[in-house]
Amino acid sequence: MGSMLAGLLLAGPASQAAASACAPAPNQPDMLEPVNTLVSSVSPIATDTRIHWTRWHKRVLYGRYSELRGQVVTDDGAIPDASVDLYTRRAGSSEWVKRRSTTTDSDTGVFVFDCLRPRVTISYRVVYDGTLLYEATRGMRTTRVVRRVPDSMSQVAPERFRYRGSVEPSYAERRVLLQRKACTSCRWNTVQRTQTNDRSRWRFTINTSGYSGRRWFRAVVPGDKFYARSVSFHVWRITS
Repeated sequence: MGSMLAGLLLAGPASQAAASACAPAPNQPDMLEPVNTLVSSVSPIATDTRIHWTRWHKRVLYGRYSELRGQVVTDDGAIPDASVDLYTRRAGSSEWVKRRSTTTDSDTGVFVFDCLRPRVTISYRVVYDGTLLYEATRGMRTTRVVRRVPDSMSQVAPERFRYRGSVEPSYAERRVLLQRKACTSCRWNTVQRTQTNDRSRWRFTINTSGYSGRRWFRAVVPGDKFYARSVSFHVWRITS
């Protein structure tokens, strides 16, 4: 008896329209409710402040955009019309680089840094320099970049499948894992290892002889300090 193949799409390339419109990454961002804006008051002592984040991405697919939203807040509310600066530090670097400046909204007290397109894992620091009334503060968030792992699978014999794909950005002559599980709630187990070629392409051969029932397969690229652990766009189900 032969085997049957089905694929479940987990992630895919962003459309050109979305990319050109600088749309944020489609994965659900981390979000918190904004704080009400502060009614102006005069105090002889500068008030403590902090950065309250309202939207950010912990992970983003390579090539896609993300954004940062937040507020400069006190215990009494958010500060409107506050000037803030954005600094970035790439993975592997110790240097913070100033990128942009903006002002919190007059009504909501929210600042927005959008069209952020990190090429590697990156840390963001938002700095508020303070005034006579409010103390300076800063806040940091890190966005890990996930590699793109497009993949395909084809059946080349009744009980043999060819699973192939590529890794972006460049990932030449480095390790890729084939993982398998026997049920939807089971843990993934690594069953094969291979290396990409000089064009960042990889391939596995899957032999299903001796299998009965269903098995799920995916490819995994291990993470490092520059990129998060990344998985193939599809999970493939083979039924024997």
